[in-house]
Amino acid sequence: MRLLTNAAFCCLLLACLPDVPSRACTSFCLDTPDGPVFAANLDLATGEGHLFVNRRGIAKEGYRPSKTGETAKWVAKYGSMTFTLAGRELPWSGMNEAGLVRSTMQLNASKGPGPDQRPPLGEAYLVQYLLDTCATVQEVIRAVPPIRLAPYECAS
Repeated sequence: MRLLTNAAFCCLLLACLPDVPSRACTSFCLDTPDGPVFAANLDLATGEGHLFVNRRGIAKEGYRPSKTGETAKWVAKYGSMTFTLAGRELPWSGMNEAGLVRSTMQLNASKGPGPDQRPPLGEAYLVQYLLDTCATVQEVIRAVPPIRLAPYECAS
């Protein structure tokens, strides 16, 4: 009886929620016997996305300087496929040829580190940098400290 009462209460609670469209995105990784399966969606009404194939061996550079004037520079060790709404080298998510998957989700209330001597990379550049230079999560953990995540800037 208690289970039926709880189920009825949950149904009533759900029925009382406002019927408004959500702009939330979702991502998940599911472990399967054949290996992990990653999926994500991007719930924005800002146009169509683009898929890019990025070659290895390409020299790249961030555009924001550190407090000392240094910019992040790297050469793509791995090729990748990336999905973006903004353009080449500005991915929202992607996968490299080593099998590393990187995606983003945004929380507007987030605060990143302030400017320092490390070269900064914006969110999209950071995704591309990690796909270009890392094959494993352990490599990602080692690759992040020498750079700084630059705060999100939105043109108004």
